[in-house]
Amino acid sequence: MRRAVCRLSGYSAMLAVLASMLFGGPALAQRVGEAETVVGSVYGQSIGKTMKTGAAINFRQKMRVGDNSAAGVLFIDDTRLSLGARTTIVIDEFVYKPDRGVVRGSINLVRGFMRFASKKGVGALKIKTPIGSIGIRGTVFDALATANGLEVAVHEGSVQVSGPSGSQAVVQTVRAGEVLRLDGGGRLERSDSPSQEMAAGVAALSASFAKAGRRLKSQPLYANLQRNKRKPGAKAKPANRAPDNVLALDLKSGRVLIELLGELAPNHVARIKALAAKGFYDGLSFFSVKSDFAAITGDPTDTGKGGSGWKIVGEFSRTPFVAGSVGMIRDRNDPNSADSQFFIAYKDLPQLAGKYTKWGRVFSGMEHVRGLAQGRPPRVADKIISLRLLSQAP
Repeated sequence: MRRAVCRLSGYSAMLAVLASMLFGGPALAQRVGEAETVVGSVYGQSIGKTMKTGAAINFRQKMRVGDNSAAGVLFIDDTRLSLGARTTIVIDEFVYKPDRGVVRGSINLVRGFMRFASKKGVGALKIKTPIGSIGIRGTVFDALATANGLEVAVHEGSVQVSGPSGSQAVVQTVRAGEVLRLDGGGRLERSDSPSQEMAAGVAALSASFAKAGRRLKSQPLYANLQRNKRKPGAKAKPANRAPDNVLALDLKSGRVLIELLGELAPNHVARIKALAAKGFYDGLSFFSVKSDFAAITGDPTDTGKGGSGWKIVGEFSRTPFVAGSVGMIRDRNDPNSADSQFFIAYKDLPQLAGKYTKWGRVFSGMEHVRGLAQGRPPRVADKIISLRLLSQAP
């Protein structure tokens, strides 16, 4: 396994302890925190060694939480980890760098559910998982790690999620109020609400902590999940979004919902609405789909040179193109040459901000966009079944 290191600032006591790791002393005996809360069966260095509240957490400590159990860890710098049932972590590496006055470190989330909470102003730390890593600095987030997936829900601050080299999530910024899911193939999906599995992990952890008289703070993202909950087979409905401001893009694999950003590009939004109302996009192919860039459609000729025949003046903003952003295709040499072609970004594309018009963002169904046939053109291109305002959609 590759060793990933980042910075973690702490109190001088912690720095002194960690400095001794470099200059002598048994590393495994160095205390970096304590078990603040233990509910049920929590194991330390070996499966036969159970931990109690107040137990020392040491350098290269391994912790495993049993069934129907939970644990809370308090580090010397006041960072807190809350661990759910069937979760395993390793305090992987802490090294004091006297010349820089910082601590470098990482925690290995082998599997399970964890809530991380640190104060603003602390240094950076890296959480490693089987699928990717999470770079953090003064934030609050939940993480659910399995052998085949990673889900991160950010409540405060922001994190950097890194996936395997060559994946669609080489580096993704996830901000407060956002959820990112990454699978073993490097495919990712953004959302404004966590999965049912993540919610179940939070509920179980909260119930376990309640037994010890400790309260796990509720977070708005889980309220989003309740609002977005729907019966199996039902069409997705937008939360707090007017149906006249949402496009329903129907593909063979399912429905994609796109929020229209009229405040950024009113003329482009009006053009898209007009073309969609006429059924212009129905039956058109995604003629260029590149997993490291975007999926492109809107050309009746499938050549990248066609359109509706009417050009539109660019409406550029500094709003970033993150994964799920929807923007207009144009001639790179003519900023006012957009017509009907548009793209849906697969990853953050910071180089496009201020140069291409962003007029929408996917907030539901991004998994269907990621499932489109790849290529330029794809061997068998996927087509748009219907593109309509949600208020007019079949």
